[in-house]
Amino acid sequence: MAANPVPPRAELSFQNEPAQNLNILHCKGRITSSTAHLLKDEVAALISQGKHIVLDLTKVDFVDSSGLGAVVGAYIGTKRVGRELRVINLMPRVKELFSLTRLSTVLEGDGEFFGITPD
Repeated sequence: MAANPVPPRAELSFQNEPAQNLNILHCKGRITSSTAHLLKDEVAALISQGKHIVLDLTKVDFVDSSGLGAVVGAYIGTKRVGRELRVINLMPRVKELFSLTRLSTVLEGDGEFFGITPD
């Protein structure tokens, strides 16, 4: 008799940090085909709040093509409602991917966003 396999744990988690007119979403893990929907859902909930969004990718060590698609989708979603989305603190491997795909020119921030500096 085979034992039931343990469901895989989510490889991506979030911590939201609300600040003035934006939400800083601290992401941890990997943004892949198996976790991209988690990012989409999390960002959709934040978009409904009508604030700008900053994705802090300090603890994201891998992004695949589905993950890139989720980030681009999040960017488009925020633009549709007149808000902005930026990514910050990319690990070298992820930064290289954003650079190669030229997403860095559109999405990367420098630590000061929308007229305020996050705490």
